[in-house]
Amino acid sequence: MDEEFDEVVFVEANPHEMRQLEDEGEEFVFGDPRHPEVRREAGVKDASAVISLEEDFDLDNEMAQTLETVFIAVSDDEEEAEELMKNGAEHVILEDKAVEKILREKLGDKTMIISISLALMIAGILLVILNRTDIPEIPIYLGSGLLL
Repeated sequence: MDEEFDEVVFVEANPHEMRQLEDEGEEFVFGDPRHPEVRREAGVKDASAVISLEEDFDLDNEMAQTLETVFIAVSDDEEEAEELMKNGAEHVILEDKAVEKILREKLGDKTMIISISLALMIAGILLVILNRTDIPEIPIYLGSGLLL
């Protein structure tokens, strides 16, 4: 991801995913992003953008209200997404709709989408965030809750 952005910091609570980040040479902070001290260590307040993949409405709502930077979240609930937008989120990606749209654009309207894996869902979210029309080779870290 470093080719796309100047600096990316992951906040990761899963030791297995942390090792994967380490192997890829990605910068990360080990800990649960729900803890303010972990977010502080990661530099969330100073980030130019914060992307939360946590699907924790309370955490996302707190960050939407308090961060003075671009905040993007994902949700599977339209009402929660609307609430996050009202409270300051720059964008809230409705997972199923975003991934379905991308897949339909790539695979055509006649494609029936039955099931989407978590990795594919996150890849779709990142494609939307990056506003990419081609499918790039980007690392997908399933456990990463915050991308800065």
